[in-house]
Amino acid sequence: TPSSVCAAAPNVPYINSKTAAAIDVSLMDPATSPSYTLPQLMELAGLTVSTAFHKTYPPNNFRHVLVFVGPGNNGGDGLVAARHLKLWGYDVTCVVPKLKDEYFEKLKRQAEDCGCE
Repeated sequence: TPSSVCAAAPNVPYINSKTAAAIDVSLMDPATSPSYTLPQLMELAGLTVSTAFHKTYPPNNFRHVLVFVGPGNNGGDGLVAARHLKLWGYDVTCVVPKLKDEYFEKLKRQAEDCGCE
């Protein structure tokens, strides 16, 4: 259940960061079944974001996408989303000022290999 409603988009429910972190911990708990890894959750989040973006902004009307990638896990989600959007026909540019670790380097290379700038 959403904990609040965004003031900028009052009909769009969302959860706060504390609730989201608790969900992540629960999903990655080895005692639960299924238990997910952080890379799996990033892939799912990136796919979900890119799917929502594609439905809202189809590439025939909105061709260019600029993705700002932060150093945290949301940045990893953004790189995954950028990769999907490029494969779906968007012109994607990523701004990546700082990467968290080697896994983020791999995500960046995957996006670049698909043609993201």
